[in-house]
Amino acid sequence: MRTLRNAARLTAEERRLVAEAVCLSLAAAIGVRVLAPARLARRLAALRAPASAPLRMPLERAAALVAFASSFVPGSTCLTRALALAGALARRGVESRVVIGTRRAASGLEAHAWVTSGGRVILGGAAHEAYAEIARLACTPPEAAA
Repeated sequence: MRTLRNAARLTAEERRLVAEAVCLSLAAAIGVRVLAPARLARRLAALRAPASAPLRMPLERAAALVAFASSFVPGSTCLTRALALAGALARRGVESRVVIGTRRAASGLEAHAWVTSGGRVILGGAAHEAYAEIARLACTPPEAAA
């Protein structure tokens, strides 16, 4: 019930982003099972948004909304959240990068994904410094890639 009350307080733009993020998170959750992350990132970034959809909120707010939306998608991981956010940002003309890192743990190798934009971490940054970067996937808006 609390989630519904919080959702009612969202602006129209935030509600659109949450709805889009659920779809992108679902696409990412399915896509990581059949596509390489770099190819999936390019495909999600290539999706076009309506021309009137520039991002009019702080990047951190968009990241929080995507993380919230992803929580409703079964199989959501840090990688699927990162891909969904990067796709949503690219659709709004914002360039970002999905970064994948690994670290040794007692149970073996652990991986983590986070998103950077404008030189700062905007999603998944709580523990990213403990991981060695192994891949950086550019998510360029469709207009910039042409």
